[in-house]
Amino acid sequence: MSSEGKKQVVIRKVKMEELDVLHGLAVRTFKEAFEHLNDPADIADYISTDMSLAAFEKQLNNDSSLFFFVEKGDEILGYLKLNRPAAQTDQSVDDAIEVERIYVLSEYQGQKIGERLLKKAIEIAKDESYFRVWLGVWEENAAAIRFYERHRFEVFAKHSFMLGKDKQTDLMLKLEL
Repeated sequence: MSSEGKKQVVIRKVKMEELDVLHGLAVRTFKEAFEHLNDPADIADYISTDMSLAAFEKQLNNDSSLFFFVEKGDEILGYLKLNRPAAQTDQSVDDAIEVERIYVLSEYQGQKIGERLLKKAIEIAKDESYFRVWLGVWEENAAAIRFYERHRFEVFAKHSFMLGKDKQTDLMLKLEL
């Protein structure tokens, strides 16, 4: 077997000195996922505010937010962002952890990388004694909704999400642990 075939997929915590790499990956994967479905001005506005380098630095410095890279060899394939109650985006649920982001580069999709990241999120939630995991997903993102439903997540609410000037609806999903 070649050395390429022996490389293992590893999930590890993002270090502060990797802020630029994280930010670049986040912007790239967000664009890959949503740019073709939305007004470019709304995407640009969202990236310049909610996904700015300064915003990522603040989040990476927050002990209630956790970032992880998924790697194979020296290639970063995607990332995971979790929020403990103090950093949650829509609600603060003391007995739950939020999966704010699971993003995988387009060339690695279909290889169960997102599933590995979700399992990591659930493992951390259990290790930290949370009773549920919750997240929001755009109601137009049918593939993501199917993915979470396959992993026993259930819709429990909806909320508005502003992408630039476009008011969108996210479905709120939860998994009881």
